[in-house]
Amino acid sequence: MAGLGVQKLIALRNDRTGATAIEYGLIIAIISVAVIVGMESIRDSILAMFDLVATTFTNASS
Repeated sequence: MAGLGVQKLIALRNDRTGATAIEYGLIIAIISVAVIVGMESIRDSILAMFDLVATTFTNASS
């Protein structure tokens, strides 16, 4: 009976399927951070473009 418990513990220790899921999770997290940083770098350009459009419409209606 005790041998069965030890065998299950050994099988659990040798199981690597959870490690693959963790690796994929880390890859997704790294890609997400890169996308967020990339979006922040172009945010100022997009805001400036919208500001220019808003100013142009305001001046055109005056």
